Amino acid sequence: MFRKDTAQASRPERSMPHFLHAPSRIEQWAMQHFIEQGHWYRHIRRLRNTYRKKHQHILSLLNNTFGNRVEINGHRADLHLQITVKTRQPAHVLVQRAAENGVRV
Repeated sequence: MFRKDTAQASRPERSMPHFLHAPSRIEQWAMQHFIEQGHWYRHIRRLRNTYRKKHQHILSLLNNTFGNRVEINGHRADLHLQITVKTRQPAHVLVQRAAENGVRV
């Protein structure tokens, strides 16, 4: 049976250390300046464009490589893709073949 150490369980800083340390005032002022100068929104726009291009590239590669052997769903949801492979092979075989080719599923 799993036993929790009650001394450790009562100390949240051991399980969530990143939540207990607020950014320094200098970091907060720097972020405020960054936002006020419009750099934050410019940064977000640049990232959106970058990820949109990557997403389009992935879709293009999938279509060029697999053609009508795959059905791509959820392609309008940022970088998330759901791909249905049209084959009679079981899922575990496809996952294994993907892993052998360096693709994480």
